[in-house]
Amino acid sequence: MAEGTLAQPGDVIARRYRVESWLGQGNMAIVYQAKHVNTGKACALKLVHPHLVTRKEFVDLFVKEAQLGARIGENPHIVDVFDAGVDEARKVPYLAMELLQGDTLESYLKKHARLAPRLAHTVFEHLADALDQAHGAGVIHRDLKPGNLFLARDRKGQTLLKVMDFGIAKVLESHEQRTATQIGSPAYAAPEQLGATLRSLAATQGISISQTVQASTDVWALGLVAYEAFTGVQPGQYWGVDTYADLMICIALEEHPTATHRAGDYAKFLPPGFDKWFSRCIQRDATERWQSAGEAVRELMRLIDAWTSDPLTGDLKLAPFEAPVSSKSSKGVKPLPKPAPKPAVTGSLRPSVTGLPLKLQIPKAAPAVADPAKAGALDPGKAGPMSRAMPTAPGAAPKTGPVPAAVPKTGPVPVAVPKTGPVVAKPTTAPTPAPAPVAATPAPAPVAATPAPAAVAA
Repeated sequence: MAEGTLAQPGDVIARRYRVESWLGQGNMAIVYQAKHVNTGKACALKLVHPHLVTRKEFVDLFVKEAQLGARIGENPHIVDVFDAGVDEARKVPYLAMELLQGDTLESYLKKHARLAPRLAHTVFEHLADALDQAHGAGVIHRDLKPGNLFLARDRKGQTLLKVMDFGIAKVLESHEQRTATQIGSPAYAAPEQLGATLRSLAATQGISISQTVQASTDVWALGLVAYEAFTGVQPGQYWGVDTYADLMICIALEEHPTATHRAGDYAKFLPPGFDKWFSRCIQRDATERWQSAGEAVRELMRLIDAWTSDPLTGDLKLAPFEAPVSSKSSKGVKPLPKPAPKPAVTGSLRPSVTGLPLKLQIPKAAPAVADPAKAGALDPGKAGPMSRAMPTAPGAAPKTGPVPAAVPKTGPVPVAVPKTGPVVAKPTTAPTPAPAPVAATPAPAPVAATPAPAAVAA
C-alpha cells in the first residue's frame, strides 16, 4: 500500500465494499469511492486512520456514535450513513455513506471567494433545518466547519446542503490521545469545548462558561462559518492569532471584536446588522447566545432579505461602485484574499462608472507633437499654450526649409540686421530663443560676413 492510504483500487473492505478510487483525506480518515459487491450501489467509504484506533473501547464507541443517523432520523440536509463497522483485515472502523457530487463549502470558497447572498440564503436555511432536527434528537455536531458542509445538487439541479460527520467529534474528544487537530477544528470550537482548566481560569475573571455542550455550541460555530462565507477571509482569520494557546485565550478570556472591524476591507460584503447578530452567536456564556440554529438563521435571513432588493435574484442594495463579486468573475481567485497595496502610479485615479467593481483608470498622456507649427492645428483659432510658448530645440528643425511657419522659403528673413554687430531677431508672435550660430557651415545668406541664424540656412 502506498503511503497515506489504507486501500488500493480493487481491495474489498469488510467483505462487501470494493474500492474504486481515492476521494480525499483529513485529520480523521481517508475517503474512497466504492461499490457494494452484491448490489453495485455506489458509496463513499471512510476509513479511520490507524493511529486513532489503538484501543478497542475507542473502536466500539466510534461504531456506536457513527450510527447516530438512525437516532436523528432522515433529513435531506444530513448525509445518509447506511453502514458502519470494523474492517477485520486492517483493524480500522469504516463508514459507508451516500456518494455526493459537488464541493465542500471549504472548496467552494477557495474557488469563488465568498457566497453570493442568494446562495447564502439557501445554505444557512438548510443548515438550520439539519441542526434543529439533530438537536431535537439530542445530538450535537460539535465540529461544524466549512469542510463538513457539502454543497450538492438535488434532482432539479438546485443547491442542496448536506451536513457531514455528526457525532464523530464526540468520539475523538473522548480519546485520551487526542490532539488539537484530532478533536476537530479549534478555530470553530466554543469555550465549553476547551476543557476544565480554561473554565476555572475564566471563572476567576467573572466569565461564565458552560460545563456541557448543547445546541448553542453549534450556534457558535455557525456564526463563524457565516462570517467566513460572507467575507471570504481565511479560516480562523477572525481570531487573529497564530498559536493554539493564544487561540484558546482569545476564545475563552478576551473580549471579541466586531465582525466588521476584524473583516477590514471585506466588511462591505457583510449584511447591515451582521455585527449584532454575530456577537450573539459567539457569546462566551452559552445562555446568552441564540438558543437554536433556527432562531439564529431566521434573524440572519431577515438581514439578508433587507440587504437585497430581491431575495430570489440576490441583487444588492449597495453603494455606488460596490457590486458583489460573482462566482464567474471571481473564478480562480485565491482563497483568503488580502487587500492589495495601492499601486504607485501618477496621474488622477477615478472609479469605473459601469457598475462593476472599482478599477483604477490612469489617463494616458497626450502624444508629443513633433512639429510645433502643427500644435495649434488641433483647434484652429485656439492655439494652446504649448503651441505658443514651446521653444524649438536646437537641431530639431529639418535640414531644409524654414522652421517657423511664418518665414517664407525664399526672400530675406524679417529681422533687423545692422551692418555691424550681432544679429538681433524681433519675434512676432512668441519669444523664441535664437538658435546656435552656424558660422562654420557655408550657406548663402544676405550678410556673408555675419553669422546667420539656422532658420535662414538654404
